[in-house]
Amino acid sequence: MQKIVARRHGIQIGITVAALVFWFAHFNHESGPVRGFLLFGGGLLMGYLAYQARSIVPLVIAHTASDIYTGLMSRNIIDSSYVLVPKLVRDTGLDAHFITWSVVTIVCVGVVIIAGAKLQALR
Repeated sequence: MQKIVARRHGIQIGITVAALVFWFAHFNHESGPVRGFLLFGGGLLMGYLAYQARSIVPLVIAHTASDIYTGLMSRNIIDSSYVLVPKLVRDTGLDAHFITWSVVTIVCVGVVIIAGAKLQALR
């Protein structure tokens, strides 16, 4: 879908539309604004990576890894208490949970940007 939209309207619109569809497909009544932001942001990053790689293979691998991780958490094989914190940072302050997930998010975004730049250089 991203390629089809991008051919007609440009890559930025193509990535944005694909990210919106990704968000819509994964958002549910239990999702809050933070999860919505993460879904849309993740969709943008995946769209960027797909564009740079000219392939969805990296996205399939990342999505599969995410699904495995989520599945392990839902079966209590991996402790999910640190992921499913019901309070916002405005209530808890800069606690270990917030700092840990902020660092994880920054590292993941950095890896995608670096991978995209390296893929672009290979073109």
